[in-house]
Amino acid sequence: MTRNPDDALVNPVNPYAAPLSAVADQAETGAEAVRSLHLRHEASIGSAGWLFVLGGAAILLVALAMMLSLGTTHSRVTDVLMVLVLGAIGALQLVTGLALRKLKYWSRGVATLYCVLGLLAIPVGTLINGFILYLFFSTKGKRVFAPDYQEVIAATPHLKYQTSMVVWIVAGLAVLVIGAALLGVVLGR
Repeated sequence: MTRNPDDALVNPVNPYAAPLSAVADQAETGAEAVRSLHLRHEASIGSAGWLFVLGGAAILLVALAMMLSLGTTHSRVTDVLMVLVLGAIGALQLVTGLALRKLKYWSRGVATLYCVLGLLAIPVGTLINGFILYLFFSTKGKRVFAPDYQEVIAATPHLKYQTSMVVWIVAGLAVLVIGAALLGVVLGR
């Protein structure tokens, strides 16, 4: 008896149902639709993750500078504790930022604590942290951080958010302005 190669595609439970390959294609299309709907939101949360990474790195640099100055001055226990606390805060913020970029579920809770404290930095911190909290707790934010969304990402690795050239130019100019300001402060001393 010869076997038809298409028999493998027939649903063994219901031979009148759609072939299994069609069901798999339909599921992939569903994942693509979900991911396409949330791709821009993913990118926004990823940008917030970069803010956390930069903030954590800056705090770690301050802690490092304080640690280096401990040897040159008469150190107190409170100075050492301050360095340790700042180092821990900076490291946690940096790790949280990296986890936000990967949409790890736990990172939303830790980042929320940082954002709630950041709301106190009126007016700019309030606006930025308020927007980040919106990103986390909006309908799309809840979906993006849902545990099963990682499966959607795994099923659609070919979908990537494309940042417009205007955003790259504005970001580059912002980095240049901030770099020039920092350079001015350093050279001014």
